[in-house]
Amino acid sequence: MFGWVGLTVLGTLFTLWPTVLRTRMPDETRRASRVGLRLAAPGLAVAVAGLLADRQWVALAGLAAYAAGASAPR
Repeated sequence: MFGWVGLTVLGTLFTLWPTVLRTRMPDETRRASRVGLRLAAPGLAVAVAGLLADRQWVALAGLAAYAAGASAPR
């Protein structure tokens, strides 16, 4: 559950926060959001699949990809 909520939070931070501050989103932020989403979403899917298949290493690899996407340079 935390992973899916985390994706929502990441998307909100990238899109809604500049709106709240009434500023334009810099190009670097747009690139970082694309990289973050491309790492976090598949990483979460791999983590869930690894947990369902009882493969701890696969789940760990998925969580590592999710963490890399969540901590993408901003």
